[in-house]
Amino acid sequence: MNAAETVERLIHKHQTSFFDALDHCKLLGNIIPLNLGVTNPALPANGFNNAQELQQFIDTQLRENQAGYAFGGYLEQRNIYDRSEIFQQGEKRDIHLGVDVWAPAGTPIYNPIGGMVHSTGYWPQAGNYGGTVIISYQLEATTFYVLYGHLSKASAYALQPGQYISRQATIGQLGTETENGDWPPHLHCQLIADIGLMEGDYPGVCSQQTLAYYTANCANAAPWLSITI
Repeated sequence: MNAAETVERLIHKHQTSFFDALDHCKLLGNIIPLNLGVTNPALPANGFNNAQELQQFIDTQLRENQAGYAFGGYLEQRNIYDRSEIFQQGEKRDIHLGVDVWAPAGTPIYNPIGGMVHSTGYWPQAGNYGGTVIISYQLEATTFYVLYGHLSKASAYALQPGQYISRQATIGQLGTETENGDWPPHLHCQLIADIGLMEGDYPGVCSQQTLAYYTANCANAAPWLSITI
């Protein structure tokens, strides 16, 4: 069993004790899975040119399914990164490692269990995370980390490394496209078994060449967010 599988097993074991990180989102209506991968024939062949085009696609999916918000993306190969230079440097990165939750800007994200703030960051460049908060958690003596990305700029500065954040406390709010890396408002949530020396940041998209490494280190975050359909 690799590190990611160990973390995922513990999360499933203790999931009934978690507070719903998306408590506010559940009030908006039904949740639907959203496929933004290259396998979806409904997506433009050349991707989206800007955040507005992607937002229109998401809004159409929500409207047609009478849903309030959408989620998906773990290990999804996507072409939506083609427009951003940060994913084209060196090996092309196009495989998404977190789970995205598409919801309105300002939506609060709550802490499922108590943890310690590991680090925060603000990365406003196009294609990047915007505001990030990384929290260190422990279940049965196993430490792991969760990166919450695309938060508001204010969220990135509201918490301090080493600060304890209790269960049900607000981690932050989703940022607008002008402060979250030019993306439609959403949460990028990523489970990380070993974060190494990184602070306020961790790759959220990997290449085909590094997929095996990141798959063994980054578990599916859907159970952490209490997402089930």
